[in-house]
Amino acid sequence: MLSWFKNYLTNRKQFIVLADAKSDILDITCGVPQGSILGPLLFLIYVNDIQNCASEAKLKLFAGDTNLFVFGKSFSETSTKSNSLLSDLNKWFVANKLSVNIVIVIK
Repeated sequence: MLSWFKNYLTNRKQFIVLADAKSDILDITCGVPQGSILGPLLFLIYVNDIQNCASEAKLKLFAGDTNLFVFGKSFSETSTKSNSLLSDLNKWFVANKLSVNIVIVIK
């Protein structure tokens, strides 16, 4: 079973085609194959410990998406909590070779 996972996740390559232009073929050194059946499950297993760095917030994980919900009694409190949590999460993302795309919704 371990060798099957190793074969599934190694020796992969990628390239991009845009109009008539093709990029060079590059090795993929981390991540799971996008569009694969196991991709979302393996990604969730990979990011499962993200909960540990955001104990004061509510995190929702689904496939490749992570949503962070922060609540406070005032805008100032919520903003301070958000900045602190985003700093902690950014450290986690960098350590795990991931990037974060921040979208803020204020209601």
